[in-house]
Amino acid sequence: MDERMDLKRFLSIMKKRFLTILVTAIVFFGISAVATLYFIEPTYEAQEFIFIGSLNDEETVADTQRVSRLMASSMDLISSSVVFDQVKRDVNVTDEDLSESIAVTNSQNSQIITISVQDLDPDRAKLIAQATATASVDKMGELLNIRDVEVLSKNDSGSKEVGSSTLNMAIGLTVGLLVGIGLAMLRDYFDDTLQDAKEIEWSLGLPVIGELTLNDKKYARLNRKMRRKREVLNKKGGKMHAQ
Repeated sequence: MDERMDLKRFLSIMKKRFLTILVTAIVFFGISAVATLYFIEPTYEAQEFIFIGSLNDEETVADTQRVSRLMASSMDLISSSVVFDQVKRDVNVTDEDLSESIAVTNSQNSQIITISVQDLDPDRAKLIAQATATASVDKMGELLNIRDVEVLSKNDSGSKEVGSSTLNMAIGLTVGLLVGIGLAMLRDYFDDTLQDAKEIEWSLGLPVIGELTLNDKKYARLNRKMRRKREVLNKKGGKMHAQ
């Protein structure tokens, strides 16, 4: 019963503070839309795939362990300065750019290493990915004596945009709704006024047995009349007594 009353109270606050929630959501959505369309530059990702070993169903446990060690060593080699130095000579890029843009991954029990490069320029991302893959294959054969290795990607495969403008704006709208609900709850928490009989019953835990409706216009006219009387009496130096 209490949980139902809490839910009813929450829904009542949402209804009463609907304008606050709506305005907050619109503001955050607008900020995210402007930032996405005019300030945040799109990021592009290019990938290259390197295959190591051979697909042989008759491989022994020793062969499997050897391939696993080669995969681990190759991934370390790709992320090392040995490959990065070669890439820097082929592409005009710094060490910081390479370390921040390149990610080397490998799925469990897979003989394929994925080289992912993210950059603001799609052509540059693809160029770095291709240069890294080529340098990695060369260094694997030269330093690790790996012969069964090749690049699987095609040279004409392009870069793709990472993320989405629609997703960014949807996130902004969701954050705006959550912040709006939080502001609504906060405003209601610090609002000590009672708006109707239901709030009185909820706050005091007592039933309301009657209501008195005041005529606001009538009391406004009465207040203006009494104020004018006080002003006249003050000018005459008299006093006004309550009846």
